[in-house]
Amino acid sequence: MDLQSELQEIRRTRKRARRKSYRASRLDRYRAEIEELRRKGASLEDIRLWLRRYKRMRITRTAIHYRLRRWQEK
Repeated sequence: MDLQSELQEIRRTRKRARRKSYRASRLDRYRAEIEELRRKGASLEDIRLWLRRYKRMRITRTAIHYRLRRWQEK
């Protein structure tokens, strides 16, 4: 193997390693409602309390924040 092909192989390996795998979130089933609440001005804490009270789900504001950001990436 020459250096160019070795370098390409290294880059392919690094690219595969960089990919994050995301599993389904418990929040995914409430995505439409969460995004609607956010559009209507609800804070992350408001959404967290809504999930706790009406969907019986305990989750952190940080988890909601990360999932909202992930949904925006798609």
